[in-house]
Amino acid sequence: MLLLSTGPKRYSDIIKGVDLYTGHLYYHLNAVKVMIKKTDGFYELNELGFKAVELMREIETTEKTTEEPEKSKKQVFTY
Repeated sequence: MLLLSTGPKRYSDIIKGVDLYTGHLYYHLNAVKVMIKKTDGFYELNELGFKAVELMREIETTEKTTEEPEKSKKQVFTY
């Protein structure tokens, strides 16, 4: 999905941009078919797809800003 957010891509461009076997990529494209369209050999996001990408980016941003600060590596023992 994120790969298609930069514009229409041919199947060969998509397979180069992901770490999937051909059959797996077909499976995933089929799973998100309500969010993409295929025109003249190019896959691209439709309106729902762009909204989904927007939501994913919003969630990523929220997770980054709300992550718990790294705890001290020192162990403190209390008795």
